[in-house]
Amino acid sequence: ITYTYNSVVITKSHLAEIILRKLQLATLLGFSLVQASSYSEQLNIGVTDHCPVVCIEPNKAPHGLAISVLHKAFASSEYQLSFVSLPFLRSESQVKSGKLDAIASKSFFEDDNILWPSRYRILTKACAYTPTGSSWRYNPENTTNLNDIKYGLIKFYDNSKVDQQYPKNIVYLHPGENAVEYRMLKMIASHRLDAGFLSQITTDYLIQKHGLSASVKSSGCGTKIYETSIALFAHNPNATLYQQRIDAAYQDLRVNGDFLALMKSYNLHQKVIDLNINH
Repeated sequence: ITYTYNSVVITKSHLAEIILRKLQLATLLGFSLVQASSYSEQLNIGVTDHCPVVCIEPNKAPHGLAISVLHKAFASSEYQLSFVSLPFLRSESQVKSGKLDAIASKSFFEDDNILWPSRYRILTKACAYTPTGSSWRYNPENTTNLNDIKYGLIKFYDNSKVDQQYPKNIVYLHPGENAVEYRMLKMIASHRLDAGFLSQITTDYLIQKHGLSASVKSSGCGTKIYETSIALFAHNPNATLYQQRIDAAYQDLRVNGDFLALMKSYNLHQKVIDLNINH
């Protein structure tokens, strides 16, 4: 018996050989596609400018303390990191719903949809910043002098109850994709605000970066320590693996001194460095 294949007359055994080769080729291609897919799994990570923890700059890849930890955690793995710049409220809702795998920097909070690394934390305090010539100082034990000034707060942040006492004196700034701290610092430097309550780690960095030390100063800090970390979507099947990788990377960076060097590279105040290195 003979058959016609591509206008050529062939035998039954030859046709069987052709079919077998095609099946083998299809199997190899299928395996290669599965292999390529498994070695290029993408992690979508929300980022909002909060330098030096997460730094978003034009024409530059995201960088910062949290970004360095993430890169180390997934450097020798099959995962590719994709950073998505979003306002922080939108990134929070997207990680809770699983549209994002993680947020690179988020204030610690309890939520069943969020899994946090066990060890990795960035610590900071909330401090009052004033024009350099101001004699006003913040005292967390006696806040009555807040009634004498107009001061700025970031909407939706934990403001340590300073927004509950003298609401008529408050100017709220809404966070977006860009550093809201820098917007407030410019208002303080130009005397549009008498003071502003801001994250110490970010604000001290911005004062140095933008050369504002001659016009803005720290005028007292609260006692509460705030924690930020990498928020993971808890219902991702690999969330625990991600958590372990992040903690291991952070621990390695601390032990070999790279995390201390990284903090110093952003010219952070020694008090901020000590707070994070000694905890």
